[in-house]
Amino acid sequence: MRRERFLVVPLLAAPLLAAACAAPPGLAWEPRTLERTAGPCDGPQAPCGRVVVSYPVVVSGPPPDAAARIRAGIEAMLLTPTFSTERPASVEAMADRFLEEYRRTRAAFAESASTARWLLEKRMTVPWHDRRAMSVRLEETGATGGAHPLTTVELASFDLATGQRLTLRDLI
Repeated sequence: MRRERFLVVPLLAAPLLAAACAAPPGLAWEPRTLERTAGPCDGPQAPCGRVVVSYPVVVSGPPPDAAARIRAGIEAMLLTPTFSTERPASVEAMADRFLEEYRRTRAAFAESASTARWLLEKRMTVPWHDRRAMSVRLEETGATGGAHPLTTVELASFDLATGQRLTLRDLI
């Protein structure tokens, strides 16, 4: 008889435990890509300015206000000034500014091969997420005529319940 009591308790507790541990609806995002060029980008030596920006846009999973904060955090990472001190208003404005600077530089130094090819590439991916957090990785490569491009990587994690960017203290 004692054995039966122990079997009944887990059977009664199972539905309560399952409800308490249920994950919220799945996180979903859509990939966005913006690509713009200036000049004839048709060969490896052709003078060309090129901008490629790809990033995720959260469309479901977190509460709407948290999703908006995550989108704003992603945008802040993408719009961190690369070649100027002013933050652009949008991804499109960032691309336009970079290509306009390329055109001005090419016009001023038309004979210089070192200014022939410019590149700004920002690629953001979601390498990890679970029901509580989402992590993003931004790899940025910039080339403006120097000896070699400059590549940087920035990582961030966001709380899916609040949309706040997590700090090291939050994770430990």
